[in-house]
Amino acid sequence: MNEVVRKNQETGRTEQIKRILHKTINKMNKTLTISFVSIALIFMSCEKDENSCVPVPVNNNEPCIDSSLIDGTSSCFDIYEPVCGCDGVTYGNSCYATIFYGVSSYVEGECCD
Repeated sequence: MNEVVRKNQETGRTEQIKRILHKTINKMNKTLTISFVSIALIFMSCEKDENSCVPVPVNNNEPCIDSSLIDGTSSCFDIYEPVCGCDGVTYGNSCYATIFYGVSSYVEGECCD
């Protein structure tokens, strides 16, 4: 009789463990799915829209980078208002382009290249 009770208890524990593992695996699958979808959305949002970019401005034979404009003691606001520098680089805003990189000419928007 004790052996029958013991086997029933073991079977009950086994079933309980199986249910816990099944729930854990389901939660992990949901988490992985959400993670993959999130990563995919991030990459899709980072793609540059070729219709909204701007061509690199022409600088009319003047130097594109003017080191006298660079001022390491100044600071800029972290507001994303991209500008396309005459060097073909997209900068976060005009302040960063001028104060930190010495870009002498730029247009508003992201560079196409």
